[in-house]
Parts: sequence; structure tokens; C-alpha cells
Amino acid sequence: MLDGGLEGAITAEFLIQAAIGDKGLMNQLSDLGNPWVGLPLKLWNKLTAKYHLKEAIKVLRWCAFDPDFMPKNLDARFKGWNTPGLTAYWTFL
Repeated sequence: MLDGGLEGAITAEFLIQAAIGDKGLMNQLSDLGNPWVGLPLKLWNKLTAKYHLKEAIKVLRWCAFDPDFMPKNLDARFKGWNTPGLTAYWTFL
């Protein structure tokens, strides 16, 4: 379980920030029915679709929660990367 204050109260599986670059995680948050979370995510989705940013926002995904990051699927230790600050792919750049 993640200790993320407000985020932890919304979902125990991942932090809200991890959903920004991942459509699957966004859908999970939207399904919770929280308008404080759902509305901004809905607007984000509309803007990224309107300006064709699907590929550009992939750098915002968190490797610990990215389904396309194969090492994460093989070893659960990658979920701990967010503790030292290795969160989104852009932090590696």
C-alpha cells in the first residue's frame, strides 16, 4: 500500500501523478467516481487527444506502473523506484 496522503485515500495501488501519462491508470481513477479527480483527467484526455500528444506524454508515465515496461512485470522491486525519486521516465533524462 502506498502512503500518499490524499492520493492514498483515493487509490492504494498507485499515486495520482502516475496516471497522467497512462490511459489505463487514468481510467481506473475515473471509475472511482470522484469528481475532483475525474474532471481534470477528462479535460487532460480531451487536450491530449485534440493536440495528438499520445506519444509525447509517454515520457510522463511512471516506470513502476507502466504495463509496457517489461522488467517491472518480471520483478516487483521496480515498484520501489518511486521512493528514491525515480518515478516518471523524464526523471531519467
